[in-house]
This record gives sequence, structure tokens and C-alpha cells, in this order.
Amino acid sequence: MSIFTKESATEALVRHARDRALAHDAQAELAEHSDVWVRRYLALNPAITQDVQSKLAVDSDPGVRSRLAQNGAIAPAVQATLATDSDIGVRKSLAQNHNIIPDVQAKLAVDFNVRVREALAAGNLFLAFDVQAKLAVDVESVRARLYVNPCYSRKAVEDIQTAKLLTFVSRHT
Repeated sequence: MSIFTKESATEALVRHARDRALAHDAQAELAEHSDVWVRRYLALNPAITQDVQSKLAVDSDPGVRSRLAQNGAIAPAVQATLATDSDIGVRKSLAQNHNIIPDVQAKLAVDFNVRVREALAAGNLFLAFDVQAKLAVDVESVRARLYVNPCYSRKAVEDIQTAKLLTFVSRHT
């Protein structure tokens, strides 16, 4: 028996899905492939175009959407779509993506599910200061994760909270 085995058709498609030089038309075709693993690997490819990202953001498989949420090169509009995904796992994956824009971070910071907020507090190394301020007044499990995040800046959060308090006081006196 040979140690060299013939590559299966699925393995070949997965290899193509991972290819950063994959042509747009091939990306679009793979985004609609029946094999979920092909779509999952395509979702992780940082070179996929925004329209392919948009297709994958509404894929029926939460695993595809979750992997897309992990992709550090997803467009802001796609990030916004994934931030409102019905699947908690997708939103948690997005929360841990270091490249999400501050507006999406802010949306996830007020997510109804505490696990999403915990993932954002613990797993995102580039949290905007105003997002840190929101998380700093959240429930204990969120705060505990934020305080051990290397990006956490107590001084910045205090400055934001002080500014908000001064604005509130000036409007109500």
C-alpha cells in the first residue's frame, strides 16, 4: 500500500476554498456548494470578496457563519449583519474577532446574552475605550473578564465615566 493517497474531491474543493488567490467567480460558486465543509473553509479565507462574505453571512449553517465571524478580514457591513445573528455562537465568535469595528463592538457590548458580552470582554484585544466603559459596569462575570484583558485601560474607562457624569450633571443643574 502506498503512503500517497489520491485526494478526494471534497479535499480538493477545501484546498481551493482556502486559496487566497481564488478567483471571484470560483469564490461565488464555492459559497453555494452543497458540502458544508467547503463553505466553512471558504468563510475563513481572508481574501473572499464582500459579496461572497454577504452570501456566507446568511448561510443556513451556523458553523459557516461562525467561521466567517472569525475571519479577520470581514467587511464592516458583514460584521453588522453577524452582530445580529440569531445564533449565540456566531455572535460569540464575532466578539472575539480583533478586527471588528467599534460600532459592532458597541452593539455586542449590549447583547442580551451575557456569554456574548463575556466573550467580547475577554477575547477582544482591541476594545474601544467607550466599549470598555460599557463592559466595566456590566455584571460581575463580564467585568471579571474585562479586567484581565490586556487591552483594558482603567484610566481611559474612568475618564469616559467621569466625562459622562459631568455631562449628565451639567444638563440637570
